[in-house]
Amino acid sequence: MRKKDPYTRIVSLILCLGMLFSLLVLAVGAREEYIPVEWELDENLEYLYGGEKRYERYYVRGAFYGDANRVFHFANSAAWKGKMCQVYGESADPHIVSVGTEAGYHSIFVDEEGKEILDAFLARTDCIYYLESLDNYNYTEIGENLVAALEASYQNQGLPRKWVDVRELGEADILEITVHDRTETKAYQHGAVYIMPNGSYYYVCFETLDNRFFDADGFFSYRSGSVHVYELDKAMRTQIDEAVDAMAPQKTTILYERYVMDGTYDVYGNPIDETDSQDRRTDIVLFFVLTVFAGFLLPLAALIVGLALAHSKKTGRAKCWYALSICAVVWMLAAALFMLLVAV
Repeated sequence: MRKKDPYTRIVSLILCLGMLFSLLVLAVGAREEYIPVEWELDENLEYLYGGEKRYERYYVRGAFYGDANRVFHFANSAAWKGKMCQVYGESADPHIVSVGTEAGYHSIFVDEEGKEILDAFLARTDCIYYLESLDNYNYTEIGENLVAALEASYQNQGLPRKWVDVRELGEADILEITVHDRTETKAYQHGAVYIMPNGSYYYVCFETLDNRFFDADGFFSYRSGSVHVYELDKAMRTQIDEAVDAMAPQKTTILYERYVMDGTYDVYGNPIDETDSQDRRTDIVLFFVLTVFAGFLLPLAALIVGLALAHSKKTGRAKCWYALSICAVVWMLAAALFMLLVAV
């Protein structure tokens, strides 16, 4: 019986290790591709599933509306009752998700952190206040102290208040005070300052009023009736005037997931310039060239060598060379699966 050449085993081992190392290099060198989120609604509209997260339905206590500084439009919609519902969030990995389940209306879903954000927003323990002009849609952020002072004055029974027809208020210059969550995604009306034609500044705190002052959507109505107003003193008028002088147009950043998918923007809304795009295309070409060479051509050569040496008289038809051929086949199958996963 012929004794097997130890060098044959060493060469086989080195070649096998080389193949495994090449696969590792391919896996590490692959660029991570953005995968769009798939959304799924349960039939009872209680849960929303997206990616690896489950969102719970958030039932609104009172009326709040979408007024986001940043909106992320997801490419995939969520199917519900035979229709496709558009999905929005404040980011690519949102805590608060809006789903257009009805015309003009959205169902709100939150993860654990999103629930904490909205709870604190509605309780006004963690929120941001805006003063917004309804005439030109300019706005500015105002401090909690000013809002608290206005509210305290309105509720102080010892200070003079009077009844004013809401239609008169609707004709004035209206400066709404709105409350926003800390992500500046959702908002609701807190009250308004009205600059009357005679120069008086009136304030109404909406949060102290009952339902008869609001329309079906929960917004303060100017159709009919009268409401108590508090006339601002000189110091408060000065603060309001200073806030108006600081107003600027509100800007909303809208990012579409499809632009992230095609490489135009990153997930934070930053444009990817042409140089980055060209580099990315170059990386893709190099990656596939490397994959074809290291994943198919090299193991094909190893397969041929292994079969040839296994049948060679010079090697004594050593069976160990079949191991090299088997490794080569596994190598090519793994490379094919790897390319399939990357392409999909």
